[in-house]
Amino acid sequence: MQDTSKNDKPPKWFRSLQIGVGTISLILSVIAILLGFPTLQLSTIITLLSIVLLTIGVERVVTGWMLIRLGANSSQSKEALSRTKKLSLTNIGLGILALVFAGIAFVSPTTVSTIPLLLFSISISVMFNGFGRIIQGALARHQQKGFRILSICLGVLATGAAIFVGNADVFGIEFPVRVLFGVLIVHGGALILIASVGKLSIEQVLKK
Repeated sequence: MQDTSKNDKPPKWFRSLQIGVGTISLILSVIAILLGFPTLQLSTIITLLSIVLLTIGVERVVTGWMLIRLGANSSQSKEALSRTKKLSLTNIGLGILALVFAGIAFVSPTTVSTIPLLLFSISISVMFNGFGRIIQGALARHQQKGFRILSICLGVLATGAAIFVGNADVFGIEFPVRVLFGVLIVHGGALILIASVGKLSIEQVLKK
């Protein structure tokens, strides 16, 4: 008899995607912090930051899509299914918004470094990603407690960093960007851990 339980588990490529996104976040953030400004032009630093945020946004959208796809084949209760649907739509919506604002910075990095409004778009992208992590930790009640706390902490860190970047006119640009890259290093390492260790992701969310 075929084991239908496999239908409730994410494919290996999804974990590979999470590891890839975490690795990109780690490598580019470390490069940006080690070299820094003025060794790297500010436009280059903004481009690296935008690439990291774009990959994180993609991971959020794919996570939401996988929740919808696998949730349809799961044996959840109506209440759990409703919660999973909200979580999936939240991931997709916030992920798309994060992609849009990160895309603005990626397309015009030179403009972003000189115009506060476009620099603010980076903080909005980071903030949407942070909200996504917080909501995932709050709604995914069947995840392991430690991973839920980790998700919420990542979201809080991202939101705090977004506030710094959004107020670059007060704090200056260099320090907030370094803080943000530091947060992205933590986020990258955590995402690799999430994908590599145990059952944090989709199968835990879809668990009865």
